[in-house]
Amino acid sequence: MKVNLALWRKDEIVKAWNYRCKHKHNGLAHIQCYTRHAELGERVGFLDIEASNLNANFGIVLSWCIKEEGGDIISGLILPEELQNEKYDKRILKELSDAMKGFDRLVTYYGGDRRFDLPFIRTRCVHYGIDFPIYQSVYHTDAYSIVRNKLRLHRNSLQAACDFLDIPSKMHRLDSKIWLRCLSGNKKALAHVLEHNKEDVISTEKLWEKIKDYVRITGTSL
Repeated sequence: MKVNLALWRKDEIVKAWNYRCKHKHNGLAHIQCYTRHAELGERVGFLDIEASNLNANFGIVLSWCIKEEGGDIISGLILPEELQNEKYDKRILKELSDAMKGFDRLVTYYGGDRRFDLPFIRTRCVHYGIDFPIYQSVYHTDAYSIVRNKLRLHRNSLQAACDFLDIPSKMHRLDSKIWLRCLSGNKKALAHVLEHNKEDVISTEKLWEKIKDYVRITGTSL
């Protein structure tokens, strides 16, 4: 497909540059992917991370997943050697930041401001000098807020919501032994965490489909 970029507005070129398709290329390199995306409208992804601690100055990201709405999962997993040589989560955070920029909206569960995923990711990116998506470049919706404000459950956890609405969730459960093995670079434990991570984004998307029509989806920035 031949495209005359001279006819594009500057903001459209920037958007195409920041876009990341399922092949992990930007919209200028894979123009067909980008134009197909632009015709379809807002590109939505379901984001979740697994970390070694609830606080980003004491913990690191072990894995991340983004599931494109109705599509595939892209992910990152820390390597044993990155734990051993103290590189930690720098590589996968760079990959995550790049992937986030390819979406118009990211949906999390308990991941917004004053919660977990996005503040944790942003803090680690600032620590490393990684270019976290700037204000209003990507929008965000927290499905947790919908469950908390629009439903009445005994708990507002992802598992409680999924259990009640008959959505499969958390087949690969985590315990303290798995976490400790991850920190020592155990490959089997790290793979288990990644599977848990993938299950969470799949469950979040299915939950989102059931509850998204009960609120006005706003343009809240990451």
